[in-house]
Amino acid sequence: MRIVKICMLAIGSWLAVPLAAQEKDFDITSNSGETSEYLPAAGDIALGTRWSTLVYAITNPIRKEPAADGHSFNPYEIFGKYYITDKMAVRASIAMGRFSSFQDQRTNKTGALQPEEFVMDRAEIKDRSTLMRLGIEMRRGERRFQGFYGGELVLGFASSYERYTYGNALTNDNPAVFTYDFDGGASNVITGNRVLGRDASGSRISGIRLFGGVEVFLTQKFSIAGEAGFGIYGYSTGTAVESRERMDNGSLEVYQIDTKLDNRSVEVQTEILDGGSPADWAAGAFGANLRAIFHF
Repeated sequence: MRIVKICMLAIGSWLAVPLAAQEKDFDITSNSGETSEYLPAAGDIALGTRWSTLVYAITNPIRKEPAADGHSFNPYEIFGKYYITDKMAVRASIAMGRFSSFQDQRTNKTGALQPEEFVMDRAEIKDRSTLMRLGIEMRRGERRFQGFYGGELVLGFASSYERYTYGNALTNDNPAVFTYDFDGGASNVITGNRVLGRDASGSRISGIRLFGGVEVFLTQKFSIAGEAGFGIYGYSTGTAVESRERMDNGSLEVYQIDTKLDNRSVEVQTEILDGGSPADWAAGAFGANLRAIFHF
């Protein structure tokens, strides 16, 4: 029995050594000589991405999409910094938002001999947005719990397009057919004028953003950072064109309508952690960020 007690005491002592070291290792308020091994230095490079991107990549196989048969590409951000000095870095990031979906609608077949004969009308929608940022970051603090602040230029682009195809064709014999009304969301509408597509391009954003946040170095050269910001931005909506088809004097006519002109505005935006843009730039990647960052 005494031997068992001695063995247990030895094992406990052996476990206590690394645990004590680990406790010291994760003391973010430590100001010991080892702290410099955790903090970035002049000439270091940092690469990271948003935590939401990592979480989405893990959960996407079991996540329900927002639209039937749709697929959304969570705003993926590539973030990098180069440290000019121990306390100043040049930083840049690019965030991309992608969404695509298609939707099939069953429609009565025109001229069908049987009531259960149907055709399919389809809508396909794609949205694209890209946001780029370039700026300067300053740091404060000597411990592994660091504060940072700075400013950056912001530039973004966005576009979208929609395509519609129909199972019942417009012909001279059938100038009006059964169609799913994608504008009004109604099925089996008899019409001779229907939408074929919409294209929106040229949406832009540019401005200046001020930011501030905190960064915690958990291990050597690895940190978690969260930030919020304030900025002034100029928006341009770009233009949009709608294509339609109809029968005209016995022939099929495809024509276009300008549905949106280039409108401009200036907005002041504040952010909170994991916030987003009212314009949904880069699918919300325009807001504040919570990042995982590796330093080299």
